[in-house]
Amino acid sequence: MTSNNQPLEDQSPDQHAVITRIHLGVKEGSALVFLLAGVFLLLCLISYHPEDPGWSHIGEAQLVNNWLGQVGAKLSDACFSLFGVVSYFFPLFFLSHTYQTVIKRNRSNKIDFKMVAVRTGGAFMSVLSACALATMHFTETGVNSAGGIFGLFTSQSAMQALGVLGTTMIYFVVLLAGLTFSLGVSWLNLIDKTGEFTIRVAKFFAQKIRNYRLKKLEAKTQKNAL
Repeated sequence: MTSNNQPLEDQSPDQHAVITRIHLGVKEGSALVFLLAGVFLLLCLISYHPEDPGWSHIGEAQLVNNWLGQVGAKLSDACFSLFGVVSYFFPLFFLSHTYQTVIKRNRSNKIDFKMVAVRTGGAFMSVLSACALATMHFTETGVNSAGGIFGLFTSQSAMQALGVLGTTMIYFVVLLAGLTFSLGVSWLNLIDKTGEFTIRVAKFFAQKIRNYRLKKLEAKTQKNAL
C-alpha cells in the first residue's frame, strides 16, 4: 500500500491527483465549518437578550428571545460573561479563516498546520489583550466588565505590577501583534494604503476646487465682455 507520505516523485499521477483532492476537500470542509461557526456565533451575539436563561443566570422570560433558541441564549451569555464585548472577535476570526482558506487557496491545497498554529496563537493574544484593555478603559461603575471575567483577571494582575499606563502600552502592542498573526494584517501596508487614499482624496477635491474657480472666472470674463 502506498503511503500519503510517499515522496512526490515516487507517486503516480493518479495517486497525486487523489491526494490533492483529499487535501483540497479537507481544507474546504474546514472552511465551511468555520464559516458556519462564525455566522452562528455572530447571530447568537447579535440577538443576545439579558432576560433569556443563560450560563450565568436563570432567565425569567418564558419565551427565548435569542434567534437561535436556548443554545444561542446560553452560548451568547457564556461568551459575554467570559469575554465581554470582545466576544465579537470570535466570529471575525472564524470568518477570516474561511476567507484565507477559500479566497486565497491558490497557493496550496494542503492545510498548513504551522500557519494554523500561528493564527490560533495570534487569536489568543488578541482576545487576551482586548479583554484587558476593554476592562481597563470601557467599563463603567456598577456595570459588568466590558472585557468579561477574563478581562478582570488579566487586567488586575498586570496593573498591580505595571500600572495603568504600562499595562495599556504592553497590551496594545500585544493586540496589534495578535491581529497581525491571526488576520494577516500588515500595519505598515495599512499605513501606506491610508496615506495613498488620503492623497487621492486631497487631489480630487483640489481638482474640483480648481475647476470651480476656472468656471467662475470664465463666467466673469464673459460677463465683462458683454
